[in-house]
Amino acid sequence: MKTSKRTISVGDQFGKLTVIEPVDDNSWLCRCECGKTKVLSFRSLIYQNVRSCGCLRGRKESLVIKPGMRYGKLTVLEKGERINRNLVWICQCDCGNKKEVYQSNLQNGKTRSCGCSQYVRKIYENEEDETDDVEVSFGDFFFVMDE
Repeated sequence: MKTSKRTISVGDQFGKLTVIEPVDDNSWLCRCECGKTKVLSFRSLIYQNVRSCGCLRGRKESLVIKPGMRYGKLTVLEKGERINRNLVWICQCDCGNKKEVYQSNLQNGKTRSCGCSQYVRKIYENEEDETDDVEVSFGDFFFVMDE
């Protein structure tokens, strides 16, 4: 199955890390706001497993969410209303949809997209058609996936 992958470019920011240069096909040299550098994998950067060089460990600052931060396919846009004492953030998914997400779900990795990834996967897996292509649209975006 072919899917469009997110790419990483020099200058992209992930938490306190800024991408400096590629090391190989799957690793990137990044500079932390504290000045240290660290080589990180594509997966670590995209899925927000790593947000700093390690300088945030044990600090309350690591729990701070700011607009522009990425969690999986979600980019934080702004702080929303509290719901039942839980802080909510308004996020935009890479597919274009907006979603309100509890802060705890962003931080623990429970919510990584608006749900589009699961929706596309279910459509593709349930496709009984003779064709190899699956067409899915989200707002202004239109995807065609083939094997």
